[in-house]
Amino acid sequence: MSPTTPNANPNPPTWVEIKKSVLNYQAYLRSLSVPAELKRKAFVLDKEIIDRLFQLGSGSPKAIRLYIGSEPDGTGLRLFPVACEQKTDASGRRYYEDIDIPRTLSTDDTVMRSGDTADMSTSDTTSGPLPPPEETRPCPSDCSTSNFLNPTP
Repeated sequence: MSPTTPNANPNPPTWVEIKKSVLNYQAYLRSLSVPAELKRKAFVLDKEIIDRLFQLGSGSPKAIRLYIGSEPDGTGLRLFPVACEQKTDASGRRYYEDIDIPRTLSTDDTVMRSGDTADMSTSDTTSGPLPPPEETRPCPSDCSTSNFLNPTP
């Protein structure tokens, strides 16, 4: 059994709690008046994506962090997986740090909505290029067979 990190949940959710949370989110999605293909319920990271992420970068990947993006109206969720390496701080706390992700990008490299306050300095402070983004397979349209987390409509 591997040691747990200090921020690990000592009481992982039960299937009943997971079902309730997933169905709550899916009920929210049904309330949105946007095309069904923008109402993402789940994402698949296949072995090919995981292997490719673990081969990227200059670190020693031990985890994958999933950044969440969306359309401006909050729909069309997308996951952006990034390889992470495990590190330990001075107090002995283990944490995961993204591998080969720039700290900053030029303002030309992103579109900011009015009111956004991200630090967008013009220099990339990392030593290497941004690794290629991985695409996950979203549901819809790449869905599982019907089950209690993915009921047929």
